[in-house]
Amino acid sequence: MGTGGPGGAPGSETQGASRVGVIGLGAMGRAVATCLIRAGRPLAVYDVRTEATGDLPAGTIVAAAPGEVSAACDVVLVVVMDETQVRDALWGPGGLMESARESLSVVVLSTIGIPALLDIAERAQRSGVTLVDCGVTGGEVAATKGVVSMVGGDEGAVRRIRPVLDDFSSQVFHMGPLGAGMTAKLARNVITYCTWHVIYEAGLLAERSGVDLALLSDVIETSYREAGGLTVPWRRGTVAAMDPSDPDFDAAQYERMTAAVRILHKDLAAAQDLAEATHVDLSVAAPTRADAELIFGLPTRAAEGNGNGTTNTHKEA
Repeated sequence: MGTGGPGGAPGSETQGASRVGVIGLGAMGRAVATCLIRAGRPLAVYDVRTEATGDLPAGTIVAAAPGEVSAACDVVLVVVMDETQVRDALWGPGGLMESARESLSVVVLSTIGIPALLDIAERAQRSGVTLVDCGVTGGEVAATKGVVSMVGGDEGAVRRIRPVLDDFSSQVFHMGPLGAGMTAKLARNVITYCTWHVIYEAGLLAERSGVDLALLSDVIETSYREAGGLTVPWRRGTVAAMDPSDPDFDAAQYERMTAAVRILHKDLAAAQDLAEATHVDLSVAAPTRADAELIFGLPTRAAEGNGNGTTNTHKEA
């Protein structure tokens, strides 16, 4: 395990010089950690994959368990995949709650459902730990430009950790009370994923009519520069499903698209739960999930379910 003392006094009102913990060093966690390092913030990190903690600066605490991170930090950012991993990070073996102090602030950057978030926050509060939710987005430029952070939590709790948020964010938006940041992230993702569904269908129309998608993508990206990311499903150059038997099959791209589909299902499922709880007819989410594999160019068969409780209703011609 790496060494290094905390960068500030535990319980500091502003968290201006305190060591920050990062649990989870996947794509987003690594981007957040990179921004914190660039800001000069001392770090303690943990990831279940030992290889993920390489290439970190001297003085970084590389912990053997989440509890070692919370023991060294006043603010811990949880940047794991899903609700199960968030709960494991807090209360699993060696979880961060084992070493939690009442001064500890836990910031959940993982996109999870609102009922789960509120339950986790209530359970943490019973131990005197303050939990804040922080939906983040930033894409490929997150590590260089910072993320856009949508924060939910008590105003005082957010103010205490604001210097940390500023260190890894290009912009910070305090959306409202606990859960508001995650709700904003889910709403943003509904727009993103469901727009991609529309883009997929428009791509079929264009491609089957002889229009070059790469050229049309340039047109749309130029005219909608500020909207960004609308033609992501076209960037492979075709909307046809990837064929593993093709000599030019890109296995790495296939894995990226498979991961994207898993995240789409997880995030839209959480949004559907929220829509049900708030009596909103989110009819666009179900067909987007049903066609998720098609949207991202993955092979699928119309007669088979796709693992999310839905069945694709059409297939590539």
